[in-house]
Amino acid sequence: MQKLQRHGSREVIEKALQALRENGYQSDERFAESLCNGRRNRGYGPNYIANELQSRGIASETASATLAAYEGSWFELAVAAVDKKFIRDIEAWSRAEESAQIEGDRGARQVSQGNRRKLSVKISQFLARRGFPGDIIRNAADKFFD
Repeated sequence: MQKLQRHGSREVIEKALQALRENGYQSDERFAESLCNGRRNRGYGPNYIANELQSRGIASETASATLAAYEGSWFELAVAAVDKKFIRDIEAWSRAEESAQIEGDRGARQVSQGNRRKLSVKISQFLARRGFPGDIIRNAADKFFD
């Protein structure tokens, strides 16, 4: 609507948009579903998607219904995003942890635990930026260190 206002009066634009809605050419629900699917496929969580829908003028009820319709697991999506982003870091930490256990070196184990904390914080911050809720962030970060 905002972009169209420079091309005509508000009344004419409202009538044109109403005609488009009635004929099924414009649908906030379809737009919300498309945006939600696209962001989910790129590894974004429900909070990020909800904020983006809101910033694009989609009603909160429509956004909530669209997010609720997702049949997959947000946890699995978070794990996949972490796996894709941090696979090398996780493998390096895992090798260091195994080496410390085999050697029985207490100092190496402490270094490994320090690296675990750093990596856990990086994963948590990454998932928070991607819009995942706190419980999913904690569970996803813990999954890689069990």
